[in-house]
Amino acid sequence: MHAAQEFEDRLRDGVTRTWGRERAADPDVVEALRTAAEHLATVAEVELEPPDAGPDE
Repeated sequence: MHAAQEFEDRLRDGVTRTWGRERAADPDVVEALRTAAEHLATVAEVELEPPDAGPDE
C-alpha cells in the first residue's frame, strides 16, 4: 500500500472514532486528511543525512 494512502486511512479511522462517520465524510475533512497524509508520507520518505562536520582544522 502506498504510504500516503496508509496515512490517510489511519487518519480517517481516527476521525471516525473521535467525531463519527458523518464528520469523516465531510468533503473539507476528506481534503484536509488527504493533504496531511501526503505531507506525512513525504516526511516519512526523507532520508536524513548526518550533519556536515565542516572543514577539518
